[in-house]
Amino acid sequence: MLMPMQWGRAAEVAPRVIELAGQHGLLCFDSQAKVVHVPSITSHAQRRPPRHSIRATES
Repeated sequence: MLMPMQWGRAAEVAPRVIELAGQHGLLCFDSQAKVVHVPSITSHAQRRPPRHSIRATES
């Protein structure tokens, strides 16, 4: 699923999108920052936001 947002509201909207993705056990990729937010194993069951992030690197 893509979640487009206005650049001026990204700081407000992105954390909530990441939180919602984590609540549903979904990965969330920030294409601007090149970061994948990975929900913790227990986040889906306990309704917590993701705790892990992976930063993409260019080779």
